[in-house]
Amino acid sequence: MIKGPDDGWELEASAGESGVQILAVKPAAAPPPLLPWRAPLILAVWGAIAYFGLYGIGTLLLDVSAADACLDSSKLRFELATALPEVRGDALVR
Repeated sequence: MIKGPDDGWELEASAGESGVQILAVKPAAAPPPLLPWRAPLILAVWGAIAYFGLYGIGTLLLDVSAADACLDSSKLRFELATALPEVRGDALVR
């Protein structure tokens, strides 16, 4: 390949060769995937981690004693817990 006059590239024979050599290979089909079920499995595992992780955070936020229920930090915890759908009902009751 050489740089052409209009800043483009052109094919040209190399030194000592009579013409341009173009190598082509017969295309082959790709092999099937080894584990086609791994993507849904990974998504299910990460979904379960996210779901139960958010549930755990919500219950942790609601774990406030009755004596401390009126503190500002407890009110903030209750407000945060209402944003999590699984513990929203418990947070609204308190």
